[in-house]
Amino acid sequence: MSDNKDLSFSKLREEYSEFVYKGYSVNEIPGAFHVEYDMEIPGLSEFKAKWDFPFEALSADGSDKKRHIDAVNDEIFNELVFALGMVECISYYKITCPKVFRIECHKFNDKQILWWRKLIYNGLGEFMYRNGIDVTEEELVNIICKPTQEYALKSSEEKTEPLHDECGYDGFLVPVGGGKDSVVSLELLKGKDIVTYTVNGNATTKAVIDICTHKSGDYVAKRVLDKRMLDLNAAGYLNGHTPFSAIVAFSSVITAYITGRKYIVLSNENSANETTVKDSFVNHQYSKSYEFEKDFEEYFKNITDSDIHYFSMLRPLTELQIAALFAKDKEYHKVFRSCNVGSKQGIWCCDCPKCLFVYIILSPFLSQKELKDIFGEKLLDKESLDKDFRELVGIEENKPFECVGTRREVVSCMKYCRKAGLKSLLTDRYADYIDQNGEDLDLMLKEWNEIHNVPAELESAVKLGGINGKRILIWGYGREGKSTESFLKRCAAPVSVDILEGSREEIDEDKYDLIFKSPGIRMDDDDPKYTSQTEVFLEAYRDRVIGITGTKGKSTTSTLMYEVLSKCTGRPVLLLGNIGRPCLDHYDEVTDDTLIVYEMSCHQLAHLKVSPHVAVFLNLYEEHLDYYDTLDRYFTAKSHIATTQRSEDFFYVGSNVPHIDTAAAVKVIDPANIGDYELLIRGEHNKFNAEFVFRIATEVYGCEPDKVKEVLASTKGLSHRLEYVGRRKDVSYYDDSISTIPEAAISALSSIGDASTILIGGMDRGIDYDKLTDYIEKHPEYNYICMYASGKRIYDTGVISSLPYVYYEEDLEAAVKKAEEITSKGAIILSPAAASYDHFKNFEERGDCFKKLIMIP
Repeated sequence: MSDNKDLSFSKLREEYSEFVYKGYSVNEIPGAFHVEYDMEIPGLSEFKAKWDFPFEALSADGSDKKRHIDAVNDEIFNELVFALGMVECISYYKITCPKVFRIECHKFNDKQILWWRKLIYNGLGEFMYRNGIDVTEEELVNIICKPTQEYALKSSEEKTEPLHDECGYDGFLVPVGGGKDSVVSLELLKGKDIVTYTVNGNATTKAVIDICTHKSGDYVAKRVLDKRMLDLNAAGYLNGHTPFSAIVAFSSVITAYITGRKYIVLSNENSANETTVKDSFVNHQYSKSYEFEKDFEEYFKNITDSDIHYFSMLRPLTELQIAALFAKDKEYHKVFRSCNVGSKQGIWCCDCPKCLFVYIILSPFLSQKELKDIFGEKLLDKESLDKDFRELVGIEENKPFECVGTRREVVSCMKYCRKAGLKSLLTDRYADYIDQNGEDLDLMLKEWNEIHNVPAELESAVKLGGINGKRILIWGYGREGKSTESFLKRCAAPVSVDILEGSREEIDEDKYDLIFKSPGIRMDDDDPKYTSQTEVFLEAYRDRVIGITGTKGKSTTSTLMYEVLSKCTGRPVLLLGNIGRPCLDHYDEVTDDTLIVYEMSCHQLAHLKVSPHVAVFLNLYEEHLDYYDTLDRYFTAKSHIATTQRSEDFFYVGSNVPHIDTAAAVKVIDPANIGDYELLIRGEHNKFNAEFVFRIATEVYGCEPDKVKEVLASTKGLSHRLEYVGRRKDVSYYDDSISTIPEAAISALSSIGDASTILIGGMDRGIDYDKLTDYIEKHPEYNYICMYASGKRIYDTGVISSLPYVYYEEDLEAAVKKAEEITSKGAIILSPAAASYDHFKNFEERGDCFKKLIMIP
């Protein structure tokens, strides 16, 4: 070869106008199927690429099993082998990029030709960009099929249907590259029947696989490149990045077919979809993208109906979330390697963008000492990495040509670390850019990409990735605490679960990876180590949740919503949350079609970092001030129902609720402007609640309006919510024990047409009763019997105690006796306008006590 030969793209295409995929052969050799591919660039060189596929994965006990495949005559096997050859050809085709790609060993239809042309073009995007090649897909290559006589006889009948595969498949095949991503997939699949898969393998992949003790076997395919291609690359012919992940895809399908594995589990994350070169199609990770994943699955299903499924387990996640999971898998930290420069030698080169990216993405989750133990030095202090840093955080338009996360993730990691006090050469140098462009890391860690191919039965394993393999503390052991313990045993795989009923000072936080806090326990700060049932549930299912809160009416509204959606959508509906059904008791009942109505208390919302798809905030009044001190703090807790909603979400809010910043579409409901509803349950306030249900059912879920009104009209009320208990002689009795604020008691009187006497008072939590005392003064048509601590405060206010229609009794029993003494007709209502906790376990017990005292059968 002459040193002066013109090796430019245009000159090479002119001189070498054709690439030929001549054929392939399959032979059985001891222990493996041996495949050889014959290719040629006429006038330049012939090439042979070779693969060996063992009969079976080596199992944990050192034995192996052979699946009986007639490799020479098996049609499916040969189709898969041919397709792998097509991808293998790309590495050889790129040497001169001929205009014609001729196939002598197969026939394609027009759709298949377009499929392969797209893969070649997109898979060589980086190669073309780096080599200054600017052509369209149509201009780059023309694929033609001219089978030789040998192959023409094999493919004389054009197939219109996929080849039928009668074999059954089960278990998981997990390609392992030696980096953090495949480690996370392996750990998420703990407890499953896993076989690891590598192409050739190296010291790093072997070290990672050795640590994964829960695998059932290892499979190593051997790939040999033709030395003549490598020599031509060295001589200056066209060279560059090819879609290696497509090689993994086609070879892993062959492996799954040989070994009988049902699921091929890739570890490509959501971040792989971002292009490397801004405003272009050029993506270093194209064959890791969701676009390729979809295309590949479609192509494979056109070959055969085999029950083999190719998907990425981590597609719903970002690199950031994967790093958070990997940071907990400490046993892998000393052996994993993501550096393309150093991985074959089992080292980090510490001077490339991939090393810097992995260092950055792990920085929020590992200490500086732990990072130095992994990499050997502090990479953010290296001047030589300045350009790489600028590209990673987005100061430069283009990303590095490496498998790295999004610019958004990287700059947000750096902002988080700066806030945590990190000082380094590169973060200090670009501090202004980082601070202005970084987002809230905690919110980003809650994201979930719905566009993925993860089978429904495996989604839970991904969503619970922050729990599986972790050390858990349950803080608080009431109804939710016990429910959480049951959920962890039933649905997750934590390393350990401890329980504490004491104070926060008793918690050794370094001992735990995650702490479940029960809702009633007060905590003033937001610590990311603490979570809750509600947060874990919403992280998994937020897009199916209608969350309902408000000072009053949330249980009734939730029940109405449940009844309407159950009867009008035709979908399964769950009613969960503060209504008395802990959400994690029903975690594994949720299907792809399930809707979830979730009653949300202020305590459940207080530290929530993820909001439901449909949020409802009915009203706001003074409540729980013994816990929150001020109405503003109480409102802030409840506001989390909408603060992290997205633009595609919905927020329905009562007109007396203060403004909340939300990205959702906001619908304000005014009680003065609602529809006309016929209801079994009493009170104008319940018509207000019904308006929310009607609007959401018809506007969000497309229910037929008349059907919704029909269901609303037939739905009974809940116990202890203006519940009609019975009648004795001329007196009716109503149990409104749920009433814990002044507005509820006033509403009860206006809702019962023949109201005569009301029982008010309970635990004194310091709320403002001015509205109620003012009402008492102006409405002498009712009798008011005050009781307990808050009732005493009301009775002692101003002139109230001197009014002839106001009484004070010490407890509920005495109050009921006085009410029956002074009431000859009309209705007696228990509507305390106060909490129950100083004398009763809850409002239900208070209401039940009232019912026993009035002794109506």
